[in-house]
Parts: sequence; C-alpha cells; structure tokens
Amino acid sequence: MITGWLEALARRESYRFYHRLAPPDLRLIKNELTKRHGEDKKIALYIHIPFCRTLCPYCSFVRYPYEESAAWAYMKTLRKELDLYLGLIRNTGVHIQSAYFGGGTPTLLTYPSLLDLINELRVHLKVKEISVETNPNDLDPQKIKDLAESGVSRLSIGVQSFSDEILHNLGRSAHHDSESAKRAVILTQGKFETVNVDMIWDLPNQDQAHLEKDIQTIFELDVDQVTFYPIVPSPNKKTLMERQFHQINQGLWQKNHRHRQAYEFIREALGKRYVPSTVWCFSKPGILAIDEYAIDYEEYIGLGCGSISIINGYYTINTFPLDKYHQFLARGELPIVRSRKLSGWELSNYRLLTGLFGVRINKQRIFRHFPGHREKELRWRLALFKKLGCLAESSNLFYLTPKGMYQVDLLMRQIFAGMNSLREVCLEGGI
Repeated sequence: MITGWLEALARRESYRFYHRLAPPDLRLIKNELTKRHGEDKKIALYIHIPFCRTLCPYCSFVRYPYEESAAWAYMKTLRKELDLYLGLIRNTGVHIQSAYFGGGTPTLLTYPSLLDLINELRVHLKVKEISVETNPNDLDPQKIKDLAESGVSRLSIGVQSFSDEILHNLGRSAHHDSESAKRAVILTQGKFETVNVDMIWDLPNQDQAHLEKDIQTIFELDVDQVTFYPIVPSPNKKTLMERQFHQINQGLWQKNHRHRQAYEFIREALGKRYVPSTVWCFSKPGILAIDEYAIDYEEYIGLGCGSISIINGYYTINTFPLDKYHQFLARGELPIVRSRKLSGWELSNYRLLTGLFGVRINKQRIFRHFPGHREKELRWRLALFKKLGCLAESSNLFYLTPKGMYQVDLLMRQIFAGMNSLREVCLEGGI
C-alpha cells in the first residue's frame, strides 16, 4: 500500500513540476549569479556531449550521431557557454569544484578538444574532481593514458551488461561484447582514482541468471564502483523498445514484484563486497567519488544542449535541439528555454530527496535547509519514514534501511520518467 502511494505521489508531483516550467527571465537568472559577493560557494559543472556512434533505443538523453565536423562546432559553442557563466561568477564567491562530462560519449572527442577543456578546468579554474563517461569500444591504451594524464579522476564505463545476449538485445553488440568490455575495464584499473562500471537492469529479457553473471564478473574484475541503472522508458522510447524487445516491463507505478525482486537481489549481492553510495551506485569501502554530483553539490551549472542547472533556487533547462543551441550562443545568449524559481518548500524537498538518494543524510546539513515551521514538517516526515521501517539514525546521520532504499528507487524512477517525457516533448516541439 505505502509503495503504491509513494509512487503515485511521485508520479503526480513530477508531472506537475515539469509542466510548470516556463520561458525564463534571463536577467533574473544572471542576477542570481552576479550578486553573490562575499559567499564561499562550491558548485559543480555538468557538461553534456551529445554525440554517439550508435543511438541506443533505450536512452532518453539528448544525443546525435557522431560527425567530426558537428562535434568540433559543438565544442566551440560549448566553450562560449562556459565563458558566459565564468563572466557571471567572476569576482563572486562561487567556485567550480567538480566537473562531470556526460553524454552521449564524451571520449569520442578526446583529441584534442576534450583534453583541452579538461586541462582548462583543472589548471586555470582549479577544478579538483573531473568525471568522464565512456564506452568500452572507445578505449585503448593511448586514450586511457591521455585521460589519466589530463587529470581525470573518475572514469565511468558504459558496459550495461556482461551478457552477450543482453548486449545484442540492447543494440550494442556491434561495438563491444562481454570479453572486450572486460578487457577495457582491466586496461583502466589503477590509472584513475575511481573506475566506475555502468550497468542496466529491469530489462524485459533479463532474468536473475543474467544479473548473477554480471555481479560475479564485477567481483572478478574487482572494480572500484558499479552503478546499476533501472531502465526508465519515456513514451516514445517505450515504443522503440517494444519494437526491439517485443515487450516492456510494466509497472513504473503499478505493483511490480519482478522489479522489487531484481532490486533486492542486486542490493544484497553487491552488499557482500560494496557499500551503497547512492540507491543505485555501490562502491568499495573507502571510495569517495560517487556517481551523482547533485548529491554533493547543492548547486550546479549544466552546459550543453538539454542540460539542467540549479542556481540559487532557479531550476533551468537548456534548449534541446542542436541547431537552436548554436543559435543562442551565436547571439551571445545563455541557451536557457525553461525555468522555475523554486519556492523555499520546493527547494527544501529537492534537497531532502537528493539526500535520501545518497543513502545518508547529515542531520545538521538537512535541518539547515528546513528553517522555522518547515523543520516541524521535516521531523514529522522523517519520523513517519522511521516508523515505516525506511529510515534509521545515528548521532549525526539519518540513513536508509534496505526497505527505504527500494522505496527511494521507486521515487527516483518516477522523477527520471518525468524528465524523460519532458525531453521528448521539447525535442519534438523544437524547444
């Protein structure tokens, strides 16, 4: 009962939030960055590289087939956007601490545009942590060496599965198989502070035997970190996946015992050697770098088409089509097309949700975001979660129980489903 209620609530609130986004007042958004003198605020960058060799049918991120000329033009425009933001935060107390390159496949652009940008972030802007996504077929010893020497601290490899059958169903077998994925992971070991392996679960043709093989391979490779993402189709991607797989797992908010069984198996199996960094990400004890920059940083700037930012209470989304992204920056404008000034209550809820997704919440930090009457409401909700067996606490932390981890998994699926639907609406509408 509580599971269905939480999913229905998350589904409704996610839908309502994304449909309240409106065309932005760029003047107000710029003011939020330029007026922050005297602060000592550390933020993150998310940098979207939208190019892939093949467009996978399950992926809802903004991406385009890789063409060298288009990629070079995009990187030039991306630098213009970065420069606009750097101009706004210059002489303020805002400092960029972390940068995450997602996609797409960022490492398609390694020579030299990606390496140049990483070098600028690390040397000139003093960015301390740089994470880069890649695919097994895009790695070779020279590229790994170049990425490591450029200062990349965390490399995330999109393996998705160590089953050749699942890779074939996902449309990835033309580029890598299970053995080449293993070799790619082995090549990276010891070269970076953290090597993460991205996996997918809850696929229609994926059973427990597939998951057992994946986890056993993770153990054999002794990777630093593994992230198991559930498949979260949005309406049109669901249609594509039905053509590909002939069925799609029902129940993003309906009762779905298969989903729960798979999640509990992953959590329990990985728990033998790893500890949860987020509800979906598991790390060796002592590995500090995690997958979700939004957990460590209350604010972040998204660069590139379709990227999201949270800036001093403003939630903003960049234009999605590649041509419009270029047009905005050619005019010297930030490419923001939708925004919303979050109320104090919405911002507090966002920080609570990201804290729960990160499994552990520092008490002092979370109560700081719920002043006055909102603190009473927060304490009531935390007490309810504890009573339901979803939350426990120590002297300075709240932390999710295994039951709570599954409940937050369901909440996050709904939020990602809402975001995926928004991406499709914006791309189809040319927004």
